[in-house]
Amino acid sequence: MRISVAADSRDGVAERVVAELRRRGHEVITHGALDANVLALSLRLTSDVVLDEILDAWFAGRPSDDPSDLANISHLEQI
Repeated sequence: MRISVAADSRDGVAERVVAELRRRGHEVITHGALDANVLALSLRLTSDVVLDEILDAWFAGRPSDDPSDLANISHLEQI
């Protein structure tokens, strides 16, 4: 999977996120802080253990099949 990561610094958790995503086999594209984020983390307060838990949960998630979510996606495709 190709994943974009944006951070305002390249140290601590930011580098660890990129390394962990690559270790899991994903293609990572890095961006500066002004680009859009999907997963936002506290660089100051996220430990390695918590980061692993967050990423495990994020990758375990599945797209919603809720009708209102699907309607929103359809609307975005139309515009």
